[in-house]
Amino acid sequence: MTNRTHHDDPLYNAIAETTVQVGRFGFALLRLPLGLLPNQSRTHIECALYELSRGFAGLPGDFARIVEPEIKRWIDETPLPSTSKPRPVTEQHLTVTITLASVTALGASTPAPDNEPIEEDVAELLTEEVAGSIVDIERLVAEPPNVSVAYIEYDPPGSDLEGEFVVITNASHEPVDLTDWTLVDEGNKHTYTFPAFTLAGGAEVKLWTKSGIDDATNLCWGARRPIWNNTGDSAVLRDANGNLVSRYTYAAGA
Repeated sequence: MTNRTHHDDPLYNAIAETTVQVGRFGFALLRLPLGLLPNQSRTHIECALYELSRGFAGLPGDFARIVEPEIKRWIDETPLPSTSKPRPVTEQHLTVTITLASVTALGASTPAPDNEPIEEDVAELLTEEVAGSIVDIERLVAEPPNVSVAYIEYDPPGSDLEGEFVVITNASHEPVDLTDWTLVDEGNKHTYTFPAFTLAGGAEVKLWTKSGIDDATNLCWGARRPIWNNTGDSAVLRDANGNLVSRYTYAAGA
């Protein structure tokens, strides 16, 4: 049984109902186990919550007074998902700033004929926006691109400087933007920062130690000395946000 106050204006009631649904959706995001997600995915979800807060900030005060008790009632009636191991309970809050405004000003500039179902159009539009947000969030929390360091030619015939290279593969079906990704050796003695470069799905690129011209399958570090130790070394690949993507370690004779 709801104590929500109904308004004589059907447009008002339709927007109020949709506002409640959006509020519940935002709270549901807060109840996700964010600590189990990769750093990059967690950052994206936090950005989505920030944008949702900004959307609420422009709502009229009357809608805020409707949303608050409705979301609280929904929280009390919705059990938390069970987990195999007990986890400490922590409170999370979504801070929303509401700007008081006249409700009647929402559609005053563009009145519609009395025979048009305005409330249905508005509700459908807002519902589509929420559905689109859900799709975006599902995409953001999906598995990261399957990019990895597959091989290092550390002791080539002839000159090490001319023959050294690292093979980086993209095992996924989608292209991956490697711009500003980094590759470093053991001890961070040498760092390569990728230029504007996209690795196609199912493709590989060779990163040569020497100087040369970059193309779709070859990149050049431009080093003046060999980088990869013949006795053993490690290559660490990180994305543009510094998240670890791949690590490749080798030992001579292994």
